[in-house]
Amino acid sequence: MLRAVLLDAIEMTRASGVPVTLRTLGRSVFLTDSFPVMVMTRAREVGRKWHVPFVNRLLRYTQMTFFGIEIGKDVELGSGVFFVHTLGTVVGGDSKIGARVRILGSNTIGTARDNGCPVIDEDVEIGVGARILGPIH
Repeated sequence: MLRAVLLDAIEMTRASGVPVTLRTLGRSVFLTDSFPVMVMTRAREVGRKWHVPFVNRLLRYTQMTFFGIEIGKDVELGSGVFFVHTLGTVVGGDSKIGARVRILGSNTIGTARDNGCPVIDEDVEIGVGARILGPIH
């Protein structure tokens, strides 16, 4: 998990469009809401993998309460997914989001219907208020 979190920090710094230095890496880790959200998401993945009871639910509620973001349990996030503004963002279903994707605020990605969920490639920027619901690649 530590390797994944470190890779997330490096890729988030790259996604923000600045060179990766110790200073910019520190900014990504300590001054963004995206990093703690990704750390909790990685911890949720580990908790589900090892069948640790209540970890997934507790961290999911923590993400919703403190950051205003909801990420479903079947969502696959690539390394360094950067949530610029977490408030009002919902990533649901079994959506797959590639590395270094920048997601601005108030987005809905994925659908509750059984017609599939989107696959978003690497290095994509999703604007404010976007609703990507269907099986889009």
